[in-house]
Amino acid sequence: MIETIYDHNPSDDEICALGHQYRSKEWYLNHCDEETAWMDLARLFRHRKDTENEARAWSHIPEARDEFLRGFDCIDL
Repeated sequence: MIETIYDHNPSDDEICALGHQYRSKEWYLNHCDEETAWMDLARLFRHRKDTENEARAWSHIPEARDEFLRGFDCIDL
């Protein structure tokens, strides 16, 4: 089982900040892949200013981290 944002009891405001307010927890857990789970965890921890856990989450997806920090505008198409 993969770790997700729901293992960290996100508030409604945090769910909204992550853009998941239109999906139920059940839908998310049934459709979330591992990379998305780590990305969402990193973003949740960033929102919480938890740099240690943010770095832990990014360490699982270094390429996605680089794209995120560059703003996704440098992705090779």
